[in-house]
Order: sequence, then structure tokens, then C-alpha cells
Amino acid sequence: MPSGRSDTPVRGTGGLIKSLNRSRILECLQQDGPLSRVELAQRTGISLPAVSQLVAELERAQLVRAVGKGKSSGGRRPLLYEYNFQSAYVIGLDVGGTKLAGGLTDLEGNLLATATIPTFDAQANGRSMPVAERLKRLIDQLLEKAQVDPAKVMGVGVGVPGIPDKEKGTVRLAPGLLPDRTLPGAGWELDVASHIRRWFGWPVHLDNDVNAILRGERWKGVLQGVDHALCVTIGTGIGAGLLLGGDVYLGARGAAGEMGYSLIGALGPVVRSQGYGPLESFAAGPGIARRYVERLRAAGKTVSAAPGGDGRTRDTPEVTARAVAEAAEGGDPVALEIWRETAEMLGVALANAAALLDPEVIVLGGGVARAPERLLLEPVRRIVETLVPYPPKVVVSALGEQAGVLGAVAIALDARRSSISFMTAEVGV
Repeated sequence: MPSGRSDTPVRGTGGLIKSLNRSRILECLQQDGPLSRVELAQRTGISLPAVSQLVAELERAQLVRAVGKGKSSGGRRPLLYEYNFQSAYVIGLDVGGTKLAGGLTDLEGNLLATATIPTFDAQANGRSMPVAERLKRLIDQLLEKAQVDPAKVMGVGVGVPGIPDKEKGTVRLAPGLLPDRTLPGAGWELDVASHIRRWFGWPVHLDNDVNAILRGERWKGVLQGVDHALCVTIGTGIGAGLLLGGDVYLGARGAAGEMGYSLIGALGPVVRSQGYGPLESFAAGPGIARRYVERLRAAGKTVSAAPGGDGRTRDTPEVTARAVAEAAEGGDPVALEIWRETAEMLGVALANAAALLDPEVIVLGGGVARAPERLLLEPVRRIVETLVPYPPKVVVSALGEQAGVLGAVAIALDARRSSISFMTAEVGV
């Protein structure tokens, strides 16, 4: 599961202690089940009579179920119980500058439905539907695909770019979520959670999108069992999630990991484009496309239309980072030079971060990270191995866009697990 459990038993009387002990039994069954009531008592430190009563309540609430009998130690064979992962469902949403991805899962993170829609969708008046309304449309698609009763959805996790205010449910410093990024200051405090709560009545939990991807990788991906890691996404912008000693490091204001604001110094111009930081203005998807177009125009060449994908530039929306990668694979010398510069810039930035934080693994995610390995991953690895005294392993996420979705699910599960009732209040036990 997304987070571990405490091995300290909770003793006492009253509803608070009873609720905490229920959660303790649920966590034990999630991680170690199926188990008998005697084994639950031994592992949790809760008395056997109390365990028997709590298991009976949880079974009536369909949160646990009997799955057979264990081995006998001299008497009757004991009943074995497991956590019922289908007792409720969770929705995870990954909010990006070009697309919104969502997934509906059971409580074990098994995806039952997925959907993706563009972040912006021009209406007849030329304006785009607000992001919150686009998220509602995405959720409706997930519910329809999975054929799940909305009343059985226990919560929603949302990974958002920028800096989320988890109490208010808003997002700051997220220029990629502005339909018109030329409006000064507009959208720098974007409300996400209250709309979903009003429409569906579910709890909504926000975190930074890169931290969500980091959680997804640690739960289901390449960071399982890893305690020190750096997760870097390179798409419309650039951000990093920091795993230090097994915990996600957020910083004093929740702004740790804004790697896109790194200075790039002598390797390139120190610029900030439409609210983006210097590194991401240069090496994120739109920066790659923009530099390619500028280089072609400076050489007096025509910019032709290219396939769509992550990293469209506002000036020439038909040119994308993916298109520049395809041009490089076809031998285009300008595109090859753009990717060489990009890999060098990112490699140095990652080497600096690795020298400072000493991670075991660096995971690269986002649309740009899925470029052909010879254009990005291989040169980045060489730079990191050359510059860092104890170089980490550098890999590309194997989960793809599902990392953000599953990480958002983990955010919701962790938030509910940390609450005292952990779903038991909703089911009346």
C-alpha cells in the first residue's frame, strides 16, 4: 500500500480507540492478509475478544471477508480474513498542461477504468472550458466506463502542477493551466477541489503532480523498496519530487522540487518565458519546440506542420517536442542540435541535484522523457556518471502517464488512512 503502518498497538476505551483499532486491523489485513483472528491479535497487540468483535463489524460493513480456513493447531481450523479491496473505489486525476488523465481503481490500486482528455478545448466563442469543468467531464467518463456507483467512491486524489494549497484546494504558480498565458497573474490561484466537492460530494486531496508521480512509482513502479530518489518530470514544464529517507520532502512552503526554476548560467540564456522558470523555458516541451522554430527561421527555412503531442509552442502550435524528436531521428541536423543542447542542459541540472541529494535512483517522466533514448536518456546518463562522485541509476518511468494517476490514488488513500475513521464512519461501523 502507499504508506506503512505503525507497529504500536492502540489500547483504551471509547469510540476514538475503537476506530483506531479498526484501522489497525484493516492495515494489517491490507499488507499481510489473509489472517486469522488469533494472528490479527498477535500482530496488532489488540485483545482476541476485541479483534473478534471488530472483525465481525468490518465483515458486516463488507470491508473484510472470510476467504477459507487456515491450518489447525489442535482444534478447529480457524477462519481466514482478507481486506475487501472492492468495498470502495478511488479516483486519481493527473492534471497536465496539455492533457488531463484519470483512473478509477479499487482500494488496491487496480485500474478499473482510465480516460484522457485535452486540458483545453476551444468552444464556439474561442475560449476554453475551465479546467475544473474539464475534470468533471473526465470523472463522468470514468464512472460511465467502470459502471461504479458514485456513492461507493471514497475520495479523489489530484496531482496538479505548481504549488497546491492543500487546505484551500487551490493551485498557485501553474501557468500551464492558463488558457491564455499572456494574462498577467490570471489563474495563479486556481480553484480545483471545491468544484469537485460541490458536484460529487467526495473528499478531494491535492498534491503537486510530480510528488504524485513519485508516490505512484514508489507504490507500483521502479521505486518500490527505494528510500532515496529523485523523480523529474519533463513535459510542458519541469518539476521534481524528492524522496528522502522514505518520505516525500515538501519544503517549508510545499514548494520543494521546483526544478524548472534552476538557473542555467553559461550553458544558455537566463530567461523566463510566460511564467516558466529558466530551465523549463529552455528544456521543457514548449522550449524545445520554440528553439527549433527559432533556429529554422534564423536559417531562412520554412517551418512545416508536424504531428501533435506534448510540448506545443504558442507561436507555432503545430510544432511539438515530439515532432522535433521525429525530425532528429530522421537526421535533421537542426533538430539533432536542439536535442544535444537539451540533454546537456538537463544532464547538468540532474548532476547538480544528485551531487546535493545523493539519491539511489533518478526517475524521468513526462512526455519529453519518452523521447528516443539516444536523444535524451543516454546522453543524460553519461553526463551524470561523469560529474557525480556517486552517480545514481537514471531510468525512465515504466508506468508512463499511469504513474501520475496511481500516485493521485495513493494521495487519496493516504489522506483517508490518516483520518481517524478511515472509511468506517461512512459504512456505519
